Amino acid sequence: MCHRCVRISAFIGLIRLSGVANGDSLSGYSPAAPVFNVTRHDVLATGAIQLFDGSPPLFASITNSDPHDSHVYAGAEIEPETYEGSLTTFAGGVSRFDEYRNVPGYFHRRDVLRLQVAVAAVYWPSRPVSSSPGGMAEATVASVIEFSSPSGEVFWSYYFLVNKSPAFNGSYHAVLENVTRGEVVRDFDRPGMPGIPIALVASEGDLLRLTTSMAGDGVAGTRSREQFVSNLSLSFYVPEPTTFALVGLGMLMIVRPARRDAVRR
Repeated sequence: MCHRCVRISAFIGLIRLSGVANGDSLSGYSPAAPVFNVTRHDVLATGAIQLFDGSPPLFASITNSDPHDSHVYAGAEIEPETYEGSLTTFAGGVSRFDEYRNVPGYFHRRDVLRLQVAVAAVYWPSRPVSSSPGGMAEATVASVIEFSSPSGEVFWSYYFLVNKSPAFNGSYHAVLENVTRGEVVRDFDRPGMPGIPIALVASEGDLLRLTTSMAGDGVAGTRSREQFVSNLSLSFYVPEPTTFALVGLGMLMIVRPARRDAVRR
């Protein structure tokens, strides 16, 4: 198993531990051959941490412009076992995309493209808190992902969640655009999530772009537990064709009684 994949999995696990969800679950499904054509994946991610115990700071950074590199990650971290008192100090960012085929869900079986961009700056001392020296963490990620709509019948959903403590701050912004139509699909200026998938206004072959910028940093005292975590996860669904026949039938069943009622009146 590749070392980078292990670190990304650990990073996503840390995001979950912070109380920030990771979108709808696709665990148990393997990435599949592309249905969505990802043509751009530009990423700059950085992380920096330092403990206030005289040790040198740690830095990590990565840049990417290869659209075939689906998982891009940079993180600086101090493993719990390397410091007395089980201290976890971490800063980093990730930008990634995965495709899945024939996934059960809202639309029976579907093809799914999952995009995720996240940043985390964390200082988590465990036992005993009194022995932690204090420290700082700083992380950034900037990402541009472009892909083509494989159909004029696409739905999508998103989870954009942020978790921060008093001593750590951050910024976040993302925008989803239909470049072909020159339209902004969604401006993610605040955290949130829809209850159900949303119909995407796009034609087959339309170029879609997700542009994201996130940053978090802070200074933790000797007795504090601090973090800034921002996680944006988008899922795009291509349902099987029979789904739309069922949706159309359902709409007819709603409209016909309404028309009868109007005639009676």
